[in-house]
Parts: sequence; C-alpha cells; structure tokens
Amino acid sequence: MILRQREYFGWPPTEADPAEPSEGLVLHYNGSATSLREHSDCVAYWQRVRRFHIDGNGWVDIGYSFGVCPHGEVFAGRGFDRYQAAQGTTAGNTDYYSVSLMIGGVESPTEVQLGGLAEFRGLLLDLGVTPCVRGHREFFATECPGAVVGELLDQGFFS
Repeated sequence: MILRQREYFGWPPTEADPAEPSEGLVLHYNGSATSLREHSDCVAYWQRVRRFHIDGNGWVDIGYSFGVCPHGEVFAGRGFDRYQAAQGTTAGNTDYYSVSLMIGGVESPTEVQLGGLAEFRGLLLDLGVTPCVRGHREFFATECPGAVVGELLDQGFFS
C-alpha cells in the first residue's frame, strides 16, 4: 500500500483536535463526478478539497481522515487519531475514521482503489479499529457515499 503523508501535498501538521477513532470507518464520495485519470489529477483534487473545506466550510483542515485515489494510493487528510469534520455528527467524527473514495456521480471505484481501501482497512484492523464499515448517510441526511458505493455497502461488500 502506498500511503502519501501530508508532507507529500505540502501541508503542515493538522491542527485538528486529537481523537481516538476505534469504531470503524465511514465511506464518502464527492457528489459530482471527479473524472480523475492521471495521478496528478488525484493530487490536485485532494488539494482542492482541502482548500474548499478550509476556505468554504471554515474547518481547520480537510474534513476527511484519508482518501483513496482511483490508482489505489491512500492520501492522508487529517490522518490518524484526529477528530474529523466529515460525518456531520460529534460521535461519528470522534469514533470513526472517514475515508473519501475520491469518486462521484455514477463513477464506480476501480479495482485497485478497492484494493487500496482493503489494505488500508487491514492497517486499521492491526491498530485495533473494529471492522465496521458504514456510509456517511448513516450519520447525516445525505446522498453520500452515492448510489454505487451505497449499493456495495447494502450488499455487504465491505463486510
């Protein structure tokens, strides 16, 4: 698994509050299609999301713990052991890691993206996080993580 740390994106350490997420992970998507083809597109997308979360939402940092790009690389957001802003609830943001699949619309996750997510999930399990995988919609009235990922969740794909 390739895990790109914050320094890769030119970001300083996060100022997000500490937390101890251990209940599992929550999947997210973008909403509209991302159309990420090249790795450089993924990096630029992740940087845009962070700018939007800080400048548009007024958050201290990108809202997600991590992201998984269509090429299977895992991108650090707030990172390990940090409070997130992505779930929309205090317990969800404290107790779960948030992972953006960096897709949107009717885009499907790629096989290597699902492989990267599985490897990252294995790392979380090794760290003592439960195997629970939920969708953002389970915490907040939203379409997220979209129809495609929502269907995978409903079918127990991540169980």
